[in-house]
Amino acid sequence: MKKLLSLFCIISNLSLANSLDKDSIIFPTVQNRKESIQNFNKQEEILKFILEHNSVQGNEIYEKVMYYSHMYNIDPAVIISIIKRESNFKTEAKSNAGAIGLMQLMPGTASSMGVKNPWDIGENILGGIKYFKQCLEKNKENLPLALASYNAGIGAVSRYRGIPPYGETKNYVNLVLRTLEKFKMEYTYDEVEFEKAVRGIFLEISFENANFGEI
Repeated sequence: MKKLLSLFCIISNLSLANSLDKDSIIFPTVQNRKESIQNFNKQEEILKFILEHNSVQGNEIYEKVMYYSHMYNIDPAVIISIIKRESNFKTEAKSNAGAIGLMQLMPGTASSMGVKNPWDIGENILGGIKYFKQCLEKNKENLPLALASYNAGIGAVSRYRGIPPYGETKNYVNLVLRTLEKFKMEYTYDEVEFEKAVRGIFLEISFENANFGEI
């Protein structure tokens, strides 16, 4: 009985294989491996990017960005692109308008986000991410509009029904998106290179030349 079941499984698998393009037959784990490599590259590039701008506090900034980005389901690459344009990763940054820290929180915004000490790296990043999450939700996940809201205020974007006609805000949105695009190019795993990596990891199976011996 077991032999019959085994024979049935082999025939079924061969029939399925013959009905598919040979090049399309990939182990289910290949896509998972690709995503894992992409994520590893992404995390590695994020840390590298942060350390290039703040070698002293970079590791702490990285840990907080990754942790809170995951908590609020936001791409950490977006957050570091915002930080790059807001403060250039200077934890002591303060604008003429009174915005504080890495994510340049205004006192009122910091308070509304539950931030007690906006100079604290973790609290500042958490407050900024919480506020940016609100910007995303108010704009139905539209990234340019969310960025404009973070810069000019949610009310301004709502009032103009789009990016406000402020030179500073238009420039801000453009710079953050350019930083994000440039950064993504650094960690995106090339399709050709990925295929080479897969060939080096998995055995190539040819159903055309498969020899199962006598049954």
